[in-house]
Amino acid sequence: MLLCSEFAHFNPFVFAMKIQNKLLLTLLGLSLFIISSLAMFAQWSFGQGLIKYVNSKEKELLQPFVEELQQSYQKQQSWDDWAGQPRYFFDRASFYLQAELSPRSISQRQRSPSGPHEPRAGRPPPPPEKRGPSLVLLDSDDQVIVGRYDTGVDYNYFPIRLQQQHVGTLLVAKKEQLSQDYEFEILQQQQHYWLWVGLFLFVVVVVISIMIARHFVQPIKKVVEGMTQLTRGNFEQKIEINRKDELQLLSQHFNTLAQRLSQTETHRKRWLATVSHELRTPIAILKGETEALIDGVRQPDLKNLQSIHSEVNQLSKMIDDLYALTSQQIEGIPVRLQQHDLLAFLQQHQLKYSQYLQDNTIQLLTDWPSGTLWLALDPVRLNQLFENILTNCVKYAQASQLTISVSQHDQQVLIRLADNGIGIAPQHHAHIFEYLYRAEEHRHRSNGGLGLGLALCAQIVHRHHGDIFASTAAQGGLEISIVLPLTLPDNS
Repeated sequence: MLLCSEFAHFNPFVFAMKIQNKLLLTLLGLSLFIISSLAMFAQWSFGQGLIKYVNSKEKELLQPFVEELQQSYQKQQSWDDWAGQPRYFFDRASFYLQAELSPRSISQRQRSPSGPHEPRAGRPPPPPEKRGPSLVLLDSDDQVIVGRYDTGVDYNYFPIRLQQQHVGTLLVAKKEQLSQDYEFEILQQQQHYWLWVGLFLFVVVVVISIMIARHFVQPIKKVVEGMTQLTRGNFEQKIEINRKDELQLLSQHFNTLAQRLSQTETHRKRWLATVSHELRTPIAILKGETEALIDGVRQPDLKNLQSIHSEVNQLSKMIDDLYALTSQQIEGIPVRLQQHDLLAFLQQHQLKYSQYLQDNTIQLLTDWPSGTLWLALDPVRLNQLFENILTNCVKYAQASQLTISVSQHDQQVLIRLADNGIGIAPQHHAHIFEYLYRAEEHRHRSNGGLGLGLALCAQIVHRHHGDIFASTAAQGGLEISIVLPLTLPDNS
């Protein structure tokens, strides 16, 4: 472990290499390996093919030599002359092979004698090729006449026949590797060609690898630059990556994250502004009243003390609300979901809700079906949800009627609470469930509170795996819709 850490410390290039360079080196290394492997395989395959070709060519070139042996045996009716002249036997075999494979020897072949007893004209024959066991002449009984037979060598067989009678066999060992100069010359030419082809392909791979590396790295660079701006507090970021792959999905998630962070920052500023404003007012009142008592402007009687106590209670209530809000944001509102009949719950609390609204000159109207609607819910939290909405209606709606309706749609239940009051502007509908949000900035703190009621309603609905949203009611007021599932999700 220590060695690895020291290696990383003294070789930062290995561990701090950019992803573009890593991708480029990976592609180049893989391409070089593939090209080298293909070149080696092609060279080996060509060499094997060349060996097979040479073997087949030798077999073809030695056919005239077989005919010469056949004619010689026809004249002598034996192999004695060939057995006595093994050097001449190898010379003649080499002559046929070299004459065909080397065009310069064709004329010499045409002037050469055709039998073992006829002398060569002109210069003496070239020295015999030391073929060892590669060339063997056998008689009709497979006895060795010329050469040395090796059982471990693979031979090509040339039967020698005279008037349909088997009189002997010429054996030529098959080549297993290249041995002639011209064979190596052909192989070296192929290696030279493959070298140039490999270099060309490697250059093409380098260009393509650079393009591919840039293709993948450029979007990542955009994301890195965007993340750098986010860490600096600049949340107004948007990345545009016009691609149909995971990088485009990454850019979409990044844009969503930036938008959420921007909204969170906006909520945080509103939070601070609202809390500062709400705390400043009671503190200013307390400061003014206590200074009046100290200066003797007001007397420390029961009435003045009750006024101070009222402001202290108001301040204490706001601090308790802030504490509750912070706790719920950190831990979430605790709920205990159990199967309950929603319609039975509403009928049970209908009289209480109706009496509360009547005390504030609001008539309660109901519209729900008969029977049962079983939901997974927490009756205590659901009651808190309805009470917060009704309280909000009493404080701000200035309505004379409130309608609660229930309907079922597939596997969901829709609960609507609509009033005929003054309502709120549509641009506020999407924000009234946010913490500390007030649709009317001129509300007095005595009835405006901290704007937690509807925010708590949204928390309760979400804990029930549902959704809540606001819209304009048909009566002209505000309509709050609550959607709850009929069955509890498996991950609840």
